[in-house]
Amino acid sequence: MHDWRSLVRSALPALTSDPARNAEILDELAHHLADTYDALIESGLTEHEAFDRAMSELEATAATSADLWHAANLSTRTKSTLGTLSTLSTLMNDVRLAARVLRRSPGFTIATVITLALAIGATTAIFSVVQGVLLRPLPYREPDRLVRIWEVRPRGDDRNVVSVGNYLDWRDRARSFDVIGAYSGTYEMALTGDGDPLSVAVSRVTPSAFGALGVTPQAGRLFSDDEGKDGAARAALLSDALWRQRFGADLNIVGRTIDLSGDLYTVVGVMRPEFRFPDPDIDTWIAQQFSEEDRAERRSHNYGVVARLKESVSIDAAAAEMRTVAQQITAEQPAFMTGWGVNVVPLHADMVDNARPLIVMLFGVVIGVLLVACANLANLTLARATGRLHEIAVRSALGASRARIAAQLLTESLVLAGIGGAAGVVVVAVMLKTLIAAVPEDIPLLHEVRLDPVVFIFATAITVLSAVLVGLIPALRVGGSMWYEALASASTRVSTTGRASRVRGALVVAQVALALVLLVGAGLLVRSFIRMNMVDYGFRPDGLLAVSLDIPRVKYPDRSVQSRFYERALERVRTLPGVAAASTTSEAPASGVTMTFSFAIEGRPARNPSGREDPVPLRAVMPDYFQTLGIPLISGRAIATTDREDSPPVVLFNESLAKRFWKNGDEAVGRRISFVGPGGPWYEIAGVVGDTRDDGLDQPAPPAVYVPYAQRRQEWAWLTFQTLVVRAQAGQEPSDLLPSIRGVLREIDPLLPMQTVRTVTQLYSENAARRRFAMQLTAGFALLALLLGAIGIYAVVAYSVAQRRREIGIRLALGAQPRAVARQIVRGALGLASAGAALGAISALGLTRFLETLLFGVEPTDAATFVGMAALLLAIAALASWLPARRAMRVDPVEALRTD
Repeated sequence: MHDWRSLVRSALPALTSDPARNAEILDELAHHLADTYDALIESGLTEHEAFDRAMSELEATAATSADLWHAANLSTRTKSTLGTLSTLSTLMNDVRLAARVLRRSPGFTIATVITLALAIGATTAIFSVVQGVLLRPLPYREPDRLVRIWEVRPRGDDRNVVSVGNYLDWRDRARSFDVIGAYSGTYEMALTGDGDPLSVAVSRVTPSAFGALGVTPQAGRLFSDDEGKDGAARAALLSDALWRQRFGADLNIVGRTIDLSGDLYTVVGVMRPEFRFPDPDIDTWIAQQFSEEDRAERRSHNYGVVARLKESVSIDAAAAEMRTVAQQITAEQPAFMTGWGVNVVPLHADMVDNARPLIVMLFGVVIGVLLVACANLANLTLARATGRLHEIAVRSALGASRARIAAQLLTESLVLAGIGGAAGVVVVAVMLKTLIAAVPEDIPLLHEVRLDPVVFIFATAITVLSAVLVGLIPALRVGGSMWYEALASASTRVSTTGRASRVRGALVVAQVALALVLLVGAGLLVRSFIRMNMVDYGFRPDGLLAVSLDIPRVKYPDRSVQSRFYERALERVRTLPGVAAASTTSEAPASGVTMTFSFAIEGRPARNPSGREDPVPLRAVMPDYFQTLGIPLISGRAIATTDREDSPPVVLFNESLAKRFWKNGDEAVGRRISFVGPGGPWYEIAGVVGDTRDDGLDQPAPPAVYVPYAQRRQEWAWLTFQTLVVRAQAGQEPSDLLPSIRGVLREIDPLLPMQTVRTVTQLYSENAARRRFAMQLTAGFALLALLLGAIGIYAVVAYSVAQRRREIGIRLALGAQPRAVARQIVRGALGLASAGAALGAISALGLTRFLETLLFGVEPTDAATFVGMAALLLAIAALASWLPARRAMRVDPVEALRTD
């Protein structure tokens, strides 16, 4: 008979300063080893094998006990000598002990670190976008005082661009602002000289706009007030990118002239790299010049307006004053301004308004994934901690309180999360580059996305939060188990592990619920994207190449010369090999370019005081445009080569516009409209064509009027831009036509660069980029959450099967069918999954409404999506639980009874 008490005494040091307590611990451990030895003998091991197994357990206890004794008693021993350093010393000992414990379980440690690194990294990467786009102040002086001022259209948009006359009146009358500036949208101009012709993005900006923003150049100066007056010398500012790429960062560029579409501009300065207003890809700013005569222009709305509030003025007070100014203007200009209003909004909020729903949704998605990951790891940690009850018993025996044990377990979680968080920073650095490259270009302020101190603080915070979420429940559940519970009877162990099993079940329910919310969101976005791509374009987009051009007005001054250029270009392009048809339009489908014009209908009173109807999109096209795109002619005739500037002017309506004014759209043919007013001159409506979704597949087909490019009004000679639309022959790739088209254009005008070059399908794809990005990222994160949920279910069921091995063996020995045992296990898992699915469905009903702006053709409460995603999740849960259930079917009853 072995002297287990002597063996324990020789293996373990003096455990406490209390001899009686020390003796009690030795007795309990000796009894435990004796019971272990006897159980091993009964299981079939030889005496030698049983003794070696028991001594191995004693050696492991001895190795652990020194560390545990240190951790349990150090703060008490050192309080009198180390004072406040005792807490730090205890913490450091806890960290060292945690590191040793984690090293003994490398598989668990590696899996946990990888999971946390991916979850924390993804969350931090998306937060960096939130920080850069939504939270970080604009890179301008006192950005909280910057506002945008918009016009409000009658029965329409509350962010309408502004007419010149309104801007000049606002500038002169409003007293709530230090300065008000105007700027145009970006458009392309040809930069010639110093190399091949280059198409550059240009915005016309008043000098006061730079004053409102409070920016400074890195070289030279900003526009002077005199350069904003009519008749002043032309001045330009270069972007940092254009300065470096085209001019080699030569500081001597300041003071030199550059040629933009035939006009010479003096470069007065170079802006800083971070200045990218009003668009991120801006290349050049031109000083906008207004004259007093421009104050009469109220019909054309082309400018954005930015202003700086006075220090003592709130945005509400400024908005109230602007409404008064707008009322004054309406009283003075009733024909043009009746029903129009004004809208004052913070600049930052206005810039990110369209992007906010997408970014907030993605941030919510990654938070959901992080919570699923934490619940999953908490489950694994709880199972692992439950299996360490003997170790916990030794800690309790050494005098550690429940709080100390919980603190030690939390320290292990903090160490794990710290390593995972550090690895997550590496993941962020890699993921962020990929994420920014994948983010749609229409998301503003992407250049502001970077790893800054706020992002690192956030990463640290969620690392700590993850540690608490992962470790708190195991610490509270296992930390309260007294040492004698672990060394007591099997029934006590079953009771203890049973309580832990209920907690693990609750964690699985939470994982499944979160996973279903993410799956439903992804499912709605996927269904929405599929629905959108099933929409009829209104024409045949395949095989079409779109090449944007803008001929300089200096070289092509009037509409006759401009028309002849495009006619000549079309004649040459149509003869190229592989070209089936070609034409031009002022607005390529899905290009985002829109010109709107109002018109009067002969003999029909308009509802506006100006005598004209509300503005609608207008497209100036060349002959064969409708045939080239495959737009059907519904009634009347299409635009013909005979529709020239010296022939009777005609227009075409699309079906939506025709039915707006005539119940039977065919009645529009033969009627007349005027772009000036009820007094003419008149254009006859020659035909009605089919609707096309030119604003994108997710937008309804807009009403549109088409005018022959050669017959546009002489006052529209500024309309020098057209997009060459070329249909390739069957079997020919549209992009393969580009070299020959480029050759033709260079022969006609060597100094004319091509601007945007895309296939029409690419234009639609770019138009849908935001929806596609949301769908892909949400679907990816939802699948990750589904995988983690499946792992959680598998782990719980597998652990339950392992814990119930003896029970399963007894049932099988008594005649239970293996399949019946497996079905019971799967039913239990599906019960947890069903509870989680129900909770997730209820949560999703409340949360999916935030997706409404990203959905098309699908309701946020779409029943098919909810049912389909729930069925998918339950199927995965069934599969995850069936794998360990199969192992339960193969349990050998004899072996289970012998080895328990």
